[in-house]
Amino acid sequence: ADRIIPMIKSAFKFTQKLKILASPWSPPAWMKSNNNMLKGGKVNKTDDMDVWARYIMKWISAYQNYEIPIWGLTVQNEPESAQAWESCEYKPHEQAVFVDEFLGPYLTVNHPHVSLFGFDHNKNHLYKWAET
Repeated sequence: ADRIIPMIKSAFKFTQKLKILASPWSPPAWMKSNNNMLKGGKVNKTDDMDVWARYIMKWISAYQNYEIPIWGLTVQNEPESAQAWESCEYKPHEQAVFVDEFLGPYLTVNHPHVSLFGFDHNKNHLYKWAET
């Protein structure tokens, strides 16, 4: 945060048309099936999905407190991919439950101006995700 916040604020000095699209890469390790922010894993259970959704709301609010508006949010960066770096896996129906029961309702109440994007991955599986 010590570097990213000043960099974003500097960018806004050049144009007010800048739109920030946020994309979470991993929940904290204790919320995940592999107890690791790296190498994929899934959000553990419904209780952790609720906590993860509220965590994302606090993150958006924190950026707003720095006068950095979040324009859009993806549910998960590359949800089909377990990587050596921060990652978290979702199947289409798991992400649909997370959005329908947790992230969507919190976003509607807390940050209704933020656009939500459902599939942040390669386009070859887009149809499967859109069907869900």
